[in-house]
Amino acid sequence: MAKQRQQRVTLSSTEAEYVAMTLALKEGIMLNHFLKETTLFSDHPLLLRCDNMSTIMLTKNIQTF
Repeated sequence: MAKQRQQRVTLSSTEAEYVAMTLALKEGIMLNHFLKETTLFSDHPLLLRCDNMSTIMLTKNIQTF
């Protein structure tokens, strides 16, 4: 199996969590669309959880300076 390089480098845990949440949400949206097309899944909102307060504030666009 060939080694694969990292796709991106983050400079903080906040940025790393934000990137991970973004990728997870993109996967969830894609899966949700696929399941809707196959009528296997009803229309439920996606729920994404995070325990990093800085990331939560960044996501909600709360400015604290």
